[in-house]
Amino acid sequence: MKFDVRQTNFVPHPAGVYTGIITDVTDQGERESSFEGKTRLVHKISINIESYTATMDDGNAFVHKEWCTLSSDDRSKLVKLRQALLGRPLTEAERKSFDDDAEMVGRRVHYVIEHTYRNGKTFASIASWSLLSQTSAGPGASRQPVVNEGRDEDTNAEVDGAVEGDSALTESDLPL
Repeated sequence: MKFDVRQTNFVPHPAGVYTGIITDVTDQGERESSFEGKTRLVHKISINIESYTATMDDGNAFVHKEWCTLSSDDRSKLVKLRQALLGRPLTEAERKSFDDDAEMVGRRVHYVIEHTYRNGKTFASIASWSLLSQTSAGPGASRQPVVNEGRDEDTNAEVDGAVEGDSALTESDLPL
């Protein structure tokens, strides 16, 4: 039997330093994960960031999905990302419960994307991030997160204006 293999035109978020907003955290359920030669089921989430400063060829903002295992281990990506946003270690209560709405959703962030390459594919991931001042004027300070699909002309103009109005950022702008 012959199968047609679906081709994708997925473009990963470009590497570099950006600003954006955490639009949501999505429960991805139990997924197989391999680590150090062992495969097991782990609970995954994705943290979704809509960029103010990176746009695709069609003018829509890049949206980065950062996949994490739902874990309280100090070595986990989720703990490291949460602590970076909070600017402090997690409390015991925070380790036992993750409230994405209180900690992440709606927060404006500086973030650094790095690329890794495996099996001929490019993968984008967050190398570091920090909170932008939630009260400062700047791109996206007064707007709500926007979903790319079905944007109207006014929304596209707003995103374009935010991108054009942002100053160039470098890695030295991020407190690491």
